Amino acid sequence: MLEYKAVIFDLDGTLVNTINDITNSMNRVLKSMNLPIHDLSKYYYFVGAGLKELCRRALPEEMKDEKSVLHYRDLFNQDYDQNWNIDSRPYEGISDLLAYLQASKKSIAVLSNKPDQFCKTMINFYFSEINFSVIRGNVDNIPPKPHPAGGKIVLEILGQKAKDVLFVGDTNIDMQTAKNCGFKAIGAEWGFRTKEELDRAGADITFKRPKDFLTYLQEKIWE
Repeated sequence: MLEYKAVIFDLDGTLVNTINDITNSMNRVLKSMNLPIHDLSKYYYFVGAGLKELCRRALPEEMKDEKSVLHYRDLFNQDYDQNWNIDSRPYEGISDLLAYLQASKKSIAVLSNKPDQFCKTMINFYFSEINFSVIRGNVDNIPPKPHPAGGKIVLEILGQKAKDVLFVGDTNIDMQTAKNCGFKAIGAEWGFRTKEELDRAGADITFKRPKDFLTYLQEKIWE
């Protein structure tokens, strides 16, 4: 029986469904500056690579320069800071999954491309009963996922070997991150992207629901 010692989760689209609040904040910013807004369906693909890329993808073609992107990142942060928990909720079954991991004395961590301050605030708000070993969002001096730098920092803090870690995420970036770091790649089909995308990006296995992943852990990995 395989024995894994730690599970690292992505945040947006994996632990918490944040898409409505992200969409509404970015659209409010765009609308306030008389720029075109986007349908919710577009934001499923705007997100995932970090806030700078979200802004770059949402802005008109002639405004994708670094100065404009940074300016709109600041505007988004101001709006999102006041509106991040209006519609956002943990996915059904996530709390049970986390509780099981904690009871099993497995290390639990978060590695997200969401800005670090929002990442920590959101995790502490929605999962106050879970003792995360590491909560790490994106910071300016560390490349975002799928670069392995953040994953290696988390791994060092956990004090584990890469082969003993499961990485759970909902996008191609997350699967690439797992591969770049040497983690087992677990695809979250319940998130923002498709099973096909996860499989193409190298997922070792995917699950339709958090409940299915929990059952897998109980029956296939840990007794």
